[in-house]
Amino acid sequence: MNKFILAAAVSGLALPAFADAHSMDPMDADKDGYVTYEEVIVTDPAFVRSDFDALDVDNSGHLDSAEMIQARENALFPLSENEGI
Repeated sequence: MNKFILAAAVSGLALPAFADAHSMDPMDADKDGYVTYEEVIVTDPAFVRSDFDALDVDNSGHLDSAEMIQARENALFPLSENEGI
């Protein structure tokens, strides 16, 4: 019984790390943890590349979770269909 409780506790601790490694954003079509311009325009075809590039602070070619959060907090990025639920 104690082994079961320990295993459950340890696996519960691993969940946040797993969630960080895999994107929970519905715009991240390939679930790689990043949102590309191509993924953005599926949701918002009018979103222009220069605006995306301005949000891509580290010039990586994609938006990571910190860049997505910052952009949404500043109302610079379209909300996904599930945002705010």
